Amino acid sequence: MGLRDDWSWWLPEAGPVELADLTVAGLLAAAAADSGDRDAVIVSAYPDLGLNVRWTYRDLHDRARHLARALIGAGVATGDRVALWAPNVPDWLVTEFAVAMAGAVLVPVNPTYRRDELRHVLADSGATACLFLPAFARLDLWPELAAIRADLPALRLIVSLGDPVGDVPGLAGFLAGAAPVGEADLDRRTAAVRTGDVAQIQYTSGTTGRPKGAALTHHGIVNNARQSAALWRIGPDDRWCNPLPLFHTAGCAMLALGAVAARAAHLPLVRFDAGKVLATIETERCTVLEVVPTILTALTEAQRGRGADLTSLRLVGTSGAPTPGRLGRICRDEWGVPLRVLYGSTEVSPTVSGTGLDEPGDLGWTTVGRVLPWAEARITDPATGEVVPVGQRGELQVRGYLVMREYHGRPEASAEAISPDGWFRTGDLATIDAGGYLRIVGRLKDVIIRGGENIYPAEIEDLIRGYPGVRDAAVIGVPDPFFGEEACAVVSALDGAEIDGEALRGWLAGRVSHQKVPRYVLALPHLPQTASGKIQKYLLREQVGPALAGPVLAEPVLADPARQDRPGAGT
Repeated sequence: MGLRDDWSWWLPEAGPVELADLTVAGLLAAAAADSGDRDAVIVSAYPDLGLNVRWTYRDLHDRARHLARALIGAGVATGDRVALWAPNVPDWLVTEFAVAMAGAVLVPVNPTYRRDELRHVLADSGATACLFLPAFARLDLWPELAAIRADLPALRLIVSLGDPVGDVPGLAGFLAGAAPVGEADLDRRTAAVRTGDVAQIQYTSGTTGRPKGAALTHHGIVNNARQSAALWRIGPDDRWCNPLPLFHTAGCAMLALGAVAARAAHLPLVRFDAGKVLATIETERCTVLEVVPTILTALTEAQRGRGADLTSLRLVGTSGAPTPGRLGRICRDEWGVPLRVLYGSTEVSPTVSGTGLDEPGDLGWTTVGRVLPWAEARITDPATGEVVPVGQRGELQVRGYLVMREYHGRPEASAEAISPDGWFRTGDLATIDAGGYLRIVGRLKDVIIRGGENIYPAEIEDLIRGYPGVRDAAVIGVPDPFFGEEACAVVSALDGAEIDGEALRGWLAGRVSHQKVPRYVLALPHLPQTASGKIQKYLLREQVGPALAGPVLAEPVLADPARQDRPGAGT
């Protein structure tokens, strides 16, 4: 239906793919039935780790059923929360589908979490079981879990996805020693799951504080994945390279389920390594690559030195954070591949909009595209709640099948996030043009009020990302005794580049009005980010406060280069 007259209200439109009445388990069962011999999961870049997996859809389905029967036999009940704490090993995907088959609820956990963060997620979700990988690369998870298990009386079952550790069985031993229920009993358990039931509790990335658990339904994540895959015309002949973490919705919902929906091959990377990603694309002839902008930046730098054969790629997709224009040009001019963008958040399963394959010029990466089929969106005045005219800035709100049920166990936070008539308040400031293209222009809570004037950081950040040598940028407000707030730009440089703060301010002065030129410029080796590539501005505010000793600072004075807070770091 498109826009409602000249107002920023996008009404639901039909798409090439209808909404389906499918659960996560039903999605895989259908793929195994009609495409059982097709490649489903391929992991080939880690012979040094003993990982060489080529599973068909029948293999994946059978492995998931085996684990589901063992989980039920070990006491996992319908509706139980099952935590999964591991990097992107192949058994992550087996567990995801097994938990769904058992009628339980998956709780993905960031493998870089330490004990306090882990305790919060396991306690808040009420997890009764946890499957985890005790150690991998620089990760040593078992001591963290062992230290807090006594604090978690609900946690009855712990299984290692690797070797046995302490009194915890390894996966092979658990499967061999379990008293699994029969095939018919599993079928009855799986058939009892309804599409409106909660499939996952996904803990938000924590850009503003302690994570909250978004309760996502089978109907929401399955259909959102189907719509996202259809937007990019993913099909059975595609081989989808995925260096994103599976614990995040982009990895385990949009991409993992989207690949199954399309009957495509899914190639997850166990941890991000630019060389292994490029090698996987080259040797496995991947056709689609899904990344966040920081990962794509690292890949473009590595590719210039390596020169991998990327001719099999037909599409690079980004999500999770604003995409610098230079990345779109590099993909087009150096790789010969179009760059396209998805926008969303954990609470909406996770995709709201995206740019299609046929977008003209640079529209494919300078906007976040049109709202996906069957979903509704509007832009409202934050002060009045009224829908604004087309082209005017306001808060983006979303309604439809894709919106989470609630924040688990937090009725007040849920009521604040979702209106009584079903609108999810994204907190993102956006505009929509007459063609229906969305542009994200900032965060509602990020607005800097300088001397009574509103400054929107996203506008300045986009400009700074175009400055020579800048890898990424964040603009935050810092207290000022005269203006109330001043803007502070925090930048990270590309390898080998140095950023002169005064020169950057002078460059900006010719492009924006004077009040938008940040008073402060600070340089960090890396900006603190979530696994989905979103900059954690609350951490930046904590760091920069005591460091502001002059009008301009350009030295890397704030961050520890060894800090493990970058996408894929530590996994």
